Parts: sequence; C-alpha cells; structure tokens
Amino acid sequence: MRNFLLFIILLLTNTSFAQLTPEFLMPIWFEDTQGNKDTIWIGSDMNSSSEINPQFGEVAIEEPFDHILEVRAAHGDDSEWDGLELSKIIVEDADSPSCHGFGRTKRMIHATYFPLKISWDQDMVLSNEGPCGQNTVLYPHVDVDLIQFWWQTTLPLYCMSGNDHVMLDQIGVSETGQPRISHEVTGLGVIDIYGLYLNAF
Repeated sequence: MRNFLLFIILLLTNTSFAQLTPEFLMPIWFEDTQGNKDTIWIGSDMNSSSEINPQFGEVAIEEPFDHILEVRAAHGDDSEWDGLELSKIIVEDADSPSCHGFGRTKRMIHATYFPLKISWDQDMVLSNEGPCGQNTVLYPHVDVDLIQFWWQTTLPLYCMSGNDHVMLDQIGVSETGQPRISHEVTGLGVIDIYGLYLNAF
C-alpha cells in the first residue's frame, strides 16, 4: 500500500511539471540575404497567461543577441520594456478554443544583412477560425490597433492570411510606437533592437 501511495505521489508530481502542448503553435522563419536563419514559435492556449510559462516551452533568454541574426519574442501584455522577458516560444492567452488571438505579440529582431525574409505557413494562419485567421497581421507601429478601421491605415501593415512571407529592407521604422528594447548584442555592446507586433484582430 505504501508503495502504491508513493507511486501516485510521483505520478502527480511528474504530471504537474509535464510539457503542455498549446492549442495552437506556429513557426515563423527568418532568413537574411546571406542565408543565415532563425525561427521562433508563436501560439495560443486558453490556459496561457502574460508571463513566461516553462510548461508551454517558454524559456526567458537573457544572453546577448547573436551579432548576425537572432529573433526572440515577448508577450504582448508585457509593457515593462526594461524587463521584457524574451523567449523563442511565446504562447498567448487564446480568445477562444478556435479563434486564437495573439495579443500584440512582440517579435524583437536583430539582423545585420538585409533584405530580411520573414515567412510562415499560410494554411496554419487560415486554420485559425473566424476573423482571427483573416485578420492576422504583422506591423511595426502600435498605433495600428488604435485605429477603428485599422485595415485602412497608411502605416506599414503585413497581412499574413493573404501571403506566406514578407521582405523587409529594415526593422527600425519609427522611434515612437515600435517595439524597441536596449539589449546586449555579441561584439556590439548594448544597442537598440527593434521589432514587429503580431496580432489577430
């Protein structure tokens, strides 16, 4: 009986720390003009939160960015820029089991060689039901989601449901409204690193 109870305790302990599979998880690929590549994963789950959660594979990275090409992501709800927790995987809180909003996920990009190709699986975007699949966009300026008819904005806006990639000639677009952190880069010291928002409206 004692061995049976010990087995149950160990089983519960191991289960509580098991890796969880998010309801939705999608890779996003980055490649520069020299062929250097990096990948991050963006997803959502009804049980996620705005904090780094190792059970979903999120692991905060504090080491310097690679000086050639590296991309990391952060939760959209995290407004503390100085202490922004960056990870290769970010799982946002889903709006519903079928319509997975990404809550203005931040994607911080350090690239040396341009143009930079950002690509994704268009079918995975479209599998996101309802308006979330059709209205999944990348954009470099937070004011986009403050505009009532945001799809009519003259600010840069990249639709992910109608394309499978975008080519960028630069990342730093504007000083105000764009995701930006000061972070160490190998061999360059602490510099400003810009990014893009990802949202499913």
